[in-house]
Amino acid sequence: LLQSSEKAHLFLDVMSCPFVSIDTRRFLYRKYLKNFEPNLNRSHLEIENDLQSLLQTYWFVKWDELDIVKMIEKKELKESY
Repeated sequence: LLQSSEKAHLFLDVMSCPFVSIDTRRFLYRKYLKNFEPNLNRSHLEIENDLQSLLQTYWFVKWDELDIVKMIEKKELKESY
């Protein structure tokens, strides 16, 4: 994440995607905290609040306005996604 803006963008988009399960987002967020913020000790409640905040934040994809089928048909999604 620190050396790849594409990975950082993907991480933020996944964290804000309402179609990704809370369990998956929680797992990824905890992994992020462990690997990139080892001195930041977040309680369970703080993690849940962070996840809720991330879910409500627009990063790069506006999930509520996205027509994935249309984008796939037009080949607008990057291959890496």
